[in-house]
Amino acid sequence: MPQDDQIRELMETMNKLKKMGHYRIDVSGLKRGEFSMLMCISHLEEDTGRPARVADLSTLHHTTTSAISQMLGNLEKKGMIKRRPDETDRRKVYVDITQQGREALSCAQKQFDRLLELILTKLGQKDSEKLIELLGRLYEIMEEINQAGLLDGIGENDICGK
Repeated sequence: MPQDDQIRELMETMNKLKKMGHYRIDVSGLKRGEFSMLMCISHLEEDTGRPARVADLSTLHHTTTSAISQMLGNLEKKGMIKRRPDETDRRKVYVDITQQGREALSCAQKQFDRLLELILTKLGQKDSEKLIELLGRLYEIMEEINQAGLLDGIGENDICGK
């Protein structure tokens, strides 16, 4: 198959997966992005041994602190997290997952694990291993491209001839 056709098919498949990925992990009204944010906060707590900071979340998500603050505001309204300023440096804001947030996260994680079990079962052992291998390789390639800066400076003007 010509590379142009491969690119088109890959894009179509990725778009289909993205559209399907908009399923809701319907636990306490959590949306997919909110579930992801709670997971990130939880992992940061485990990795650093302290509550997550808004700045940490901004760095991990490669987005602005205002965008992170907006999502945290939604989670706070739902009772999933609490934000608090650092006692010595009020510019730092810590994020704590509430008990309600931990329960919702645990339940959502169980639902997500069940989804993955169903997918792996349908794929079978051999295809599951192949998928895991290919996704790992895809990550390595994307990381290599990113670290090498191969896309730096390639903007719309360069690619589209503007």
